[in-house]
Amino acid sequence: TIVVHQAQSNMNNAVGRADVFALLQAGVTVGIGTDGMTPDLRREVMTGYLMHKHHQKDNNLGWAEFERMALRNNPAIYERLTGRAVGRIAPGCLADVILLDYYAPTVLNAGNFWGHFLYGIIDADVDTTIINGNIVMRHKELPHLDEPRIAAASRAVAARVWRRYHE
Repeated sequence: TIVVHQAQSNMNNAVGRADVFALLQAGVTVGIGTDGMTPDLRREVMTGYLMHKHHQKDNNLGWAEFERMALRNNPAIYERLTGRAVGRIAPGCLADVILLDYYAPTVLNAGNFWGHFLYGIIDADVDTTIINGNIVMRHKELPHLDEPRIAAASRAVAARVWRRYHE
Protein backbone atom coordinates (compact mmCIF):
# COMPACT_ATOMS: atom_id res chain seq x y z
CA THR A 1 0.00 0.00 0.00
CA ILE A 2 1.17 3.51 -0.86
CA VAL A 3 0.11 6.79 0.79
CA VAL A 4 1.43 10.20 -0.24
CA HIS A 5 1.20 12.78 2.56
CA GLN A 6 0.38 16.36 1.51
CA ALA A 7 0.57 18.47 4.65
CA GLN A 8 0.05 21.93 3.14
CA SER A 9 -3.02 20.88 1.17
CA ASN A 10 -4.45 19.08 4.19
CA MET A 11 -4.02 22.21 6.31
CA ASN A 12 -5.41 24.49 3.59
CA ASN A 13 -8.51 22.33 3.19
CA ALA A 14 -8.84 21.77 6.96
CA VAL A 15 -9.16 18.00 6.49
CA GLY A 16 -6.83 16.97 9.29
CA ARG A 17 -3.58 15.09 8.97
CA ALA A 18 -2.58 11.56 8.15
CA ASP A 19 -1.09 9.63 11.06
CA VAL A 20 2.04 8.88 9.09
CA PHE A 21 3.73 7.21 12.06
CA ALA A 22 0.94 4.62 12.44
CA LEU A 23 0.93 4.07 8.68
CA LEU A 24 4.69 3.52 8.62
CA GLN A 25 4.46 1.15 11.60
CA ALA A 26 1.78 -0.81 9.73
CA GLY A 27 4.16 -1.29 6.81
CA VAL A 28 2.59 1.28 4.49
CA THR A 29 5.02 3.03 2.15
CA VAL A 30 4.41 6.70 2.96
CA GLY A 31 5.84 9.39 0.72
CA ILE A 32 5.63 13.15 0.66
CA GLY A 33 3.95 14.97 -2.20
CA THR A 34 1.84 17.85 -3.31
CA ASP A 35 -1.46 17.98 -5.14
CA GLY A 36 -0.61 21.32 -6.68
CA MET A 37 -0.87 23.39 -3.52
CA THR A 38 2.82 24.15 -3.99
CA PRO A 39 5.48 23.15 -6.52
CA ASP A 40 8.11 23.07 -3.75
CA LEU A 41 8.47 19.52 -2.51
CA ARG A 42 11.34 20.50 -0.21
CA ARG A 43 9.04 22.95 1.60
CA GLU A 44 6.35 20.24 1.77
CA VAL A 45 8.80 18.00 3.63
CA MET A 46 9.46 20.69 6.23
CA THR A 47 5.76 21.51 6.61
CA GLY A 48 4.85 17.88 7.25
CA TYR A 49 7.74 17.45 9.65
CA LEU A 50 6.76 20.51 11.70
CA MET A 51 3.03 19.73 11.54
CA HIS A 52 3.50 16.36 13.19
CA LYS A 53 5.95 17.59 15.83
CA HIS A 54 3.49 20.34 16.74
CA HIS A 55 0.43 18.09 16.76
CA GLN A 56 2.08 15.49 18.99
CA LYS A 57 3.80 18.15 21.13
CA ASP A 58 7.03 16.15 20.81
CA ASN A 59 10.18 17.95 19.72
CA ASN A 60 11.97 14.65 19.02
CA LEU A 61 9.29 13.24 16.73
CA GLY A 62 9.64 12.63 13.04
CA TRP A 63 13.32 13.14 12.32
CA ALA A 64 14.03 9.63 11.03
CA GLU A 65 10.54 9.06 9.63
CA PHE A 66 10.49 12.17 7.44
CA GLU A 67 14.02 11.46 6.24
CA ARG A 68 12.87 7.97 5.21
CA MET A 69 9.70 9.28 3.53
CA ALA A 70 11.55 11.94 1.55
CA LEU A 71 14.79 10.21 0.62
CA ARG A 72 13.85 6.53 0.44
CA ASN A 73 10.10 6.16 0.10
CA ASN A 74 9.51 8.81 -2.56
CA PRO A 75 11.94 7.18 -5.01
CA ALA A 76 10.58 3.72 -4.12
CA ILE A 77 7.02 4.88 -4.83
CA TYR A 78 8.04 6.32 -8.20
CA GLU A 79 9.87 3.13 -9.12
CA ARG A 80 6.94 0.95 -8.07
CA LEU A 81 4.45 3.00 -10.11
CA THR A 82 6.58 3.54 -13.22
CA GLY A 83 9.14 0.74 -13.26
CA ARG A 84 11.87 3.37 -13.76
CA ALA A 85 14.84 3.44 -11.39
CA VAL A 86 15.46 6.75 -9.56
CA GLY A 87 16.85 8.09 -6.32
CA ARG A 88 20.50 7.21 -6.75
CA ILE A 89 23.37 7.74 -9.14
CA ALA A 90 23.90 4.33 -10.71
CA PRO A 91 23.87 2.65 -14.12
CA GLY A 92 20.30 2.23 -15.35
CA CYS A 93 18.87 5.00 -13.16
CA LEU A 94 17.33 8.09 -14.69
CA ALA A 95 19.86 10.91 -14.64
CA ASP A 96 17.57 13.53 -13.07
CA VAL A 97 19.68 15.77 -10.85
CA ILE A 98 19.43 19.27 -9.41
CA LEU A 99 22.42 21.30 -8.29
CA LEU A 100 21.60 23.70 -5.49
CA ASP A 101 23.20 27.01 -4.65
CA TYR A 102 23.98 26.09 -1.03
CA TYR A 103 26.89 27.20 1.08
CA ALA A 104 27.23 24.92 4.11
CA PRO A 105 28.07 27.02 7.18
CA THR A 106 29.31 23.89 8.96
CA VAL A 107 30.77 20.58 7.86
CA LEU A 108 28.38 18.71 5.55
CA ASN A 109 28.62 14.92 5.48
CA ALA A 110 26.42 11.83 5.34
CA GLY A 111 25.90 11.91 9.10
CA ASN A 112 24.44 15.42 9.20
CA PHE A 113 22.96 15.75 5.71
CA TRP A 114 19.34 15.59 6.92
CA GLY A 115 19.89 18.48 9.34
CA HIS A 116 21.44 20.53 6.55
CA PHE A 117 18.51 19.59 4.31
CA LEU A 118 15.82 20.69 6.76
CA TYR A 119 17.50 23.82 8.02
CA GLY A 120 19.49 25.08 5.03
CA ILE A 121 19.30 23.19 1.76
CA ILE A 122 15.51 23.43 1.84
CA ASP A 123 15.76 27.17 1.06
CA ALA A 124 18.61 26.96 -1.46
CA ASP A 125 17.93 28.05 -5.04
CA VAL A 126 18.16 25.46 -7.78
CA ASP A 127 21.11 26.48 -9.96
CA THR A 128 21.18 23.67 -12.53
CA THR A 129 18.68 21.01 -13.53
CA ILE A 130 19.55 17.84 -15.44
CA ILE A 131 16.70 15.70 -16.77
CA ASN A 132 17.49 12.28 -18.23
CA GLY A 133 21.08 13.38 -18.66
CA ASN A 134 20.21 16.64 -20.48
CA ILE A 135 20.97 20.02 -18.92
CA VAL A 136 17.71 21.98 -19.12
CA MET A 137 18.63 24.79 -16.74
CA ARG A 138 22.13 26.12 -16.14
CA HIS A 139 22.96 28.89 -13.68
CA LYS A 140 19.23 29.59 -13.15
CA GLU A 141 18.60 30.17 -16.87
CA LEU A 142 16.45 28.10 -19.23
CA PRO A 143 18.29 28.68 -22.52
CA HIS A 144 15.80 26.76 -24.68
CA LEU A 145 12.80 28.83 -23.52
CA ASP A 146 11.81 32.40 -24.32
CA GLU A 147 10.60 33.19 -20.80
CA PRO A 148 9.44 36.77 -21.49
CA ARG A 149 7.34 35.58 -24.47
CA ILE A 150 5.87 32.70 -22.44
CA ALA A 151 5.04 35.03 -19.53
CA ALA A 152 3.34 37.52 -21.88
CA ALA A 153 1.26 34.75 -23.46
CA SER A 154 0.35 33.45 -20.00
CA ARG A 155 -0.82 36.89 -18.88
CA ALA A 156 -2.99 37.21 -22.01
CA VAL A 157 -4.59 33.81 -21.43
CA ALA A 158 -5.13 34.59 -17.73
CA ALA A 159 -6.89 37.85 -18.62
CA ARG A 160 -9.27 35.96 -20.96
CA VAL A 161 -9.95 33.33 -18.31
CA TRP A 162 -10.76 35.98 -15.69
CA ARG A 163 -13.09 37.81 -18.12
CA ARG A 164 -14.96 34.57 -18.79
CA TYR A 165 -15.08 33.82 -15.08
CA HIS A 166 -16.75 37.15 -14.35
CA GLU A 167 -19.29 36.87 -17.22
